[in-house]
Amino acid sequence: MGSPSGSTNGGLIGSQNPLYSTTLNTKTAPGTFTTSPTTSFMSVLVVAGGASGGGDYGGGGGAGGVVYNANYTVPTSTTYVVAVGGGGAGTGSPAPGTGNAGSDSTFGVCGGATIYTAKGGGAAGGAPSPAGSPGGSGGGASEGASCGGTATQPSEPGASGTYGLGYAGGAHSTPGSGTAGGGGAGSVGASQSGSGAGNGGTGKDLSGVLGTGVGDCGWFSSGGGGGTNNPPGVAGTASAGGGTAGGPVGGGGGPKSDAAGVNTGGGSGGGGCGHGGSGNGGSGVVIAKEVNNAGGVWSMQSQFAAIEQGLWPS
Repeated sequence: MGSPSGSTNGGLIGSQNPLYSTTLNTKTAPGTFTTSPTTSFMSVLVVAGGASGGGDYGGGGGAGGVVYNANYTVPTSTTYVVAVGGGGAGTGSPAPGTGNAGSDSTFGVCGGATIYTAKGGGAAGGAPSPAGSPGGSGGGASEGASCGGTATQPSEPGASGTYGLGYAGGAHSTPGSGTAGGGGAGSVGASQSGSGAGNGGTGKDLSGVLGTGVGDCGWFSSGGGGGTNNPPGVAGTASAGGGTAGGPVGGGGGPKSDAAGVNTGGGSGGGGCGHGGSGNGGSGVVIAKEVNNAGGVWSMQSQFAAIEQGLWPS
């Protein structure tokens, strides 16, 4: 027997309850929030602060580590406490130096254990210490034969590593040549190529889940680009996720690289040759998207749409 004329509810007759509603809790500073009694699960994102790039022909700063669990079960109405890590301070100009690491962000039950820890981004190399430092994503190397920083987020113990994202910073293999990009949540920072600087690692796209009003239009934690060599050197670029490109040739204390995006976890670009400085790394953020399920009957179409959007609890 066919469905009644005009029926769009998969054969069910009568009114239907709303399938779900969502609540977006965005924390840009330490604090707490309490879930709704009807919340059954959340998408939880924890982003640490990104690092700054190195000064005076420095590598790109490593992005803050990312922890993302798309289906965190909420047993009952619960109060959670968060800490939000700051970005690493930029290097001075005209003073050279290594970049500065970002700070950790955490998510846990109020009065209880920490559930997720996102590790701060690794500082970039710069004179006189060219190697990139370890971090959530590793810092990029400066000039001189040196290694990029390793990514520590994926090897964090427990759930922080299981759901963790972070990649290594790029390496430098030819003395006197280009700098390397910082690692991002989506890929490694690029190593230098000849006299050109390496690009920062890509970020993580969560715009489809969290929308475009958070992070860098829904992207988080891209690495900073390497600083510019003397002409005809080209600065390393950065992609969506808050990271910034390497700075121009400094000319004895010229312009710094741009600061990374606030509440993105991005790494800032390295300072250019000639004592160029770097901007600050991007601060972190903690976001929890509650899915509040209603009891009742739903059409097959609404269930299928929710499954496609990742809003149907497992």
